[in-house]
Amino acid sequence: MNIKIKLHHLLIIGAMVLGSCQKEYVQKQPPTPPPTSVSYSLDIAPAFAATTSGCLGSSCHNAGVNPPDLSTPSIAYTALKTGTIQSSSAGGPAYCDTVNPTNSVFYRRIHLTTPDDQMPVGASALSADYQAKVLKWIQDGAKNN
Repeated sequence: MNIKIKLHHLLIIGAMVLGSCQKEYVQKQPPTPPPTSVSYSLDIAPAFAATTSGCLGSSCHNAGVNPPDLSTPSIAYTALKTGTIQSSSAGGPAYCDTVNPTNSVFYRRIHLTTPDDQMPVGASALSADYQAKVLKWIQDGAKNN
């Protein structure tokens, strides 16, 4: 019986030693640090006109096509700040929800990984840096700065 106890202790110690010898073979990428300040005119709006994003180049969000209207920076700001996903009087989720920024339609659409809902449609996903800037901009009140 004394031998069984020693063997049991030896097995526990061995399991602990082996369990502590794990190695990380795949290094995780560090998360994108949140930007300290974000400017609508310098960081957010230029992506709407960029040919790589496809927002205006494919005519998806020009005036009268698909809401929100992103045809100019000032019109885009008003549409994002005051608009909702539905045009009914009851409204729907806000494009920029400053109370719950991660629930903002604008942020969710560029942040989703499912091809059916992700914006821009038919283009590469927007960078993690741009997504972080959009989230920070909404968290800071979605100011027209």
